[in-house]
Amino acid sequence: MPDPRDYPQAELLVTADWLFEKLEDPGLHIVDVRPPMPQFRIGYPWGHIPGAVYLDLMQIFSGRANGVPGTLGSPVEVATAVGLVGLAARDTVVVYDGQGGPAAAQVFWLLESLGFLDVRLLEGGWAAWQTSGRPISMEAPTVEPIETPGMPNAGRLATLDWILTRLEDPALVLVDARTRNEYDSGHIPGAVLLPWEESLESALVPRFRDAAALRHRFESAGVTPEKELVVYCLTGARSAHVYFTLRLLGYPSVRNYDGSWQEWGSRADTPKMR
Repeated sequence: MPDPRDYPQAELLVTADWLFEKLEDPGLHIVDVRPPMPQFRIGYPWGHIPGAVYLDLMQIFSGRANGVPGTLGSPVEVATAVGLVGLAARDTVVVYDGQGGPAAAQVFWLLESLGFLDVRLLEGGWAAWQTSGRPISMEAPTVEPIETPGMPNAGRLATLDWILTRLEDPALVLVDARTRNEYDSGHIPGAVLLPWEESLESALVPRFRDAAALRHRFESAGVTPEKELVVYCLTGARSAHVYFTLRLLGYPSVRNYDGSWQEWGSRADTPKMR
C-alpha cells in the first residue's frame, strides 16, 4: 500500500516494500535518474532496481529551448528522450534518484506536465531500496521506443513572462526553495523562503515529515490551498521537490518555474529584492 501518513495524495509516494511487491506488474515502469559516476562505480550501470530504465536528465534539461542552462529542451527533444525509454502516459511510473528527491521530483513534475496521470516517487530513493535489502540488477531491460506528447499541461509550468504579469496579484504566492544565503543574495519580489530539505526528516534515508507538520509549515508562510502557487530555486530541481510536496498535500494549483533564479536573476528587465 502507499504510505499511510495522512497525506491527501498519499498514492504519489511509495515505499520500497510497495515497489518490491509490484515489480512484476506489466503496467509499472521504474525510472532511475541517478547520473553515472564511473570513477566511483556509482549509478545505473553498477546497480539499479530490477526492470528500471535510465533517464538521462541532461538530454531533457538541456537548456536548448531558451538558452538558460538546466532548463527544458524543446518539446520535440523532451518528448523524444521520454519516448526512447518507453514511457507512456497511461502507465504507472515510479521515479527515484540518489540525492533525497530533487532530481526524481523534477521528473515527476515533467511527466505531469506531459500529461502522465499516474506518476509516483520512491521515498528515500536508491538509499531506501538498498537498505531494505531488496534485489539489485545490472541488466538494462529491452525497451521499445514510443511516441510521447509534448508539454500539453501548461498549468504545471510557470514562465518568466507568466510571473511578470502576475507579480501584484494577491492570489499568487511565490515560494523560493533555495537556502537562506541564496535568498538573501537576491530573490523574486514577494517570494517566501521555504528551503526544500526542510520538508524532510533528518535521517540516513530521507523521509517526508508527516502531513500535519508539512501543512503547518506551508500555511504559516501564507502558502494555502486556495492560492495560485509558483515554486522556484536556481534551476528548477529543488523547487520541483517543493512542487511534489505540495501535490502530496493535495494543493490543487501548483506550478514549477523551470527557468528559476538562473533565468530571473540574469535578466536586466526583472525586479529583484534582497
